[in-house]
Amino acid sequence: MLIAARALLGIAGATLSPSTLSLITTLFRDPRQQASAVGIWAGCFVVAAIVGGVLLEHFWWGSVLLLGVPAMVLLLVGPVLLSEYRNPQAGRLDLVSVALSLGAILPIVYGLKELARSGGQPLPIAAIVIGLAVGWRFLRRQHTLADAGIDPLLDLRLFTNPTFSTTLDSLLANSTWRAGPWP
Repeated sequence: MLIAARALLGIAGATLSPSTLSLITTLFRDPRQQASAVGIWAGCFVVAAIVGGVLLEHFWWGSVLLLGVPAMVLLLVGPVLLSEYRNPQAGRLDLVSVALSLGAILPIVYGLKELARSGGQPLPIAAIVIGLAVGWRFLRRQHTLADAGIDPLLDLRLFTNPTFSTTLDSLLANSTWRAGPWP
């Protein structure tokens, strides 16, 4: 039950950044307001990481879970205050791209975890190489779909947007800082 709950928390956590960024781009159409909203959004992640560290350092481990209480209150009130938005021109979900993305991410995560745990064994290294090869195929497919006029799962042109790239860089730096040094 604990493993299933942790898996569900992981899935929910993985949807947090994309869904909140999507909400920001929907609510704030003016680029200046959008930039301010993204800055506040990223700042909240940094503050939460610092507060979480302080709570872990000075209180019992479960105190970190209390950080989620205000977020849950907002989550419960949100549907009442915010109107639902659906893009009328939304593209179809490309299941092959979904499978390729999972086929890239899962072996890489497994390989990195096993490398950290047991060192340079052949299986984790092979898993990382396989994940990178599938990831390359995923990126090629996204380019091919975009060139054919089909909506890709991941629009790679997003990475040319300075606001998006800066936010992504700060999130990566924040998650790396929270993870701490490699053993």
